[in-house]
Amino acid sequence: MWDLDDKVLIRKFQGVTQGYYTIRSCFGGVNQTFVASGSEDNKVYIYHVKWEKPIAVLQGHSRSVNCVSWNPACPSMLVSVSDDCTIRVWGPAAAVPTNVPNASPSSQSGEMGEGSPYSNGSSNGVCDGDGNSVV
Repeated sequence: MWDLDDKVLIRKFQGVTQGYYTIRSCFGGVNQTFVASGSEDNKVYIYHVKWEKPIAVLQGHSRSVNCVSWNPACPSMLVSVSDDCTIRVWGPAAAVPTNVPNASPSSQSGEMGEGSPYSNGSSNGVCDGDGNSVV
């Protein structure tokens, strides 16, 4: 992360693999205090802007994750796009609806292990304009 005013590197985030492809990262989350990044190791990394190590590593893609984007209406929701031709929607596990049509139970559970704060799937839920989860 660069300080554009002073033109100095202030933080180098660890974990992301990027060597051949362009990987898009973005600021987001509550108060724009998080950075999400795709990676060539098929994962999504989430960082707090003040820490170099990831606070979460999201697994679910089978090829490079080249783009991520936060939902501005629901700051805890993130979308990732991969070369495996899938788009994944990530959000807090508590926001996962239990009655999503065409969603298997495995697509509604976090892939980071028990107690994961994130889950993924083709549809995790919908947020209203205030960022509240609705089914």
